[in-house]
Amino acid sequence: MVNGQILHFVRAGEGPPMLLLHGWPATWYHWRKVIPLLAPHYTVIAPDLRGFGDSSKPASGYDTRSITSDVRALVKQMGFEKTFVVGHDMGAVHAYTYAADHPDEVPAFAYLDEPLPGLGYETFAALKPEPFWQGGFWFAHFHLVPQLPEALTAGREGLYLRHIITRMAYDPTAFTEADFAEYTRSFAGGGLAPSIGVYRDIAITISQVKEAMARGKLRQPVLALGGAFGMGEAPGHEMRQVADKVEAGVLPECGHFLAEEQPVVLAERLLRFFSTVST
Repeated sequence: MVNGQILHFVRAGEGPPMLLLHGWPATWYHWRKVIPLLAPHYTVIAPDLRGFGDSSKPASGYDTRSITSDVRALVKQMGFEKTFVVGHDMGAVHAYTYAADHPDEVPAFAYLDEPLPGLGYETFAALKPEPFWQGGFWFAHFHLVPQLPEALTAGREGLYLRHIITRMAYDPTAFTEADFAEYTRSFAGGGLAPSIGVYRDIAITISQVKEAMARGKLRQPVLALGGAFGMGEAPGHEMRQVADKVEAGVLPECGHFLAEEQPVVLAERLLRFFSTVST
């Protein structure tokens, strides 16, 4: 229980803490392939963020600072004062916010395949539907419509998630039927509505990120990665505008879901990067 919310998480390994933050549409399960590769070196903590999976689903509080407050409290509750952070999709935004608001607590972080609200998100979200990867970013706008997305997808969550995931992945075969079943379980039965709160609170998140950017560039090392068929070089370009020490790269033959499409390559990049930073 953190901040009055049940926060489900998976923990594995021993060593310095490494917090893994998923995006949408995902849960802790997004990291299932990389956790075994990171756990020999780190205490890996992968929560279901508020509104997702088996965590509490409050009616409000889906801006980046509210979510960051949850995971920061979790880290402290587990006895850690500092942690490395790896964030994907909107989880990457939370990683940035955590590092910007509490620089002494985040020695370094990884920012994976996401435009930063307040910098590149608005422009990206306004682009024509193709080719991200083949399905565009239309759902970001769809999710802003009050009540309609959850009404139209009720009982069809699996169909909706499969449509989005398979079009944002370069190789949809990276996802098995068991994977789709787990994601469907997590979002079915009313689970979709709270999760899209991260989109409905995006205006608040944008203002919070802009406030953080106004304080100046981050001094912590940042690893910014995109999928070759996802955001590509954009994460690196954006992080260089908000941080002084940025290592950037692009994962080949990969769409949006780096940890699920190229887990070995991603884990190697993470291990190499964080091994150069002391906690």
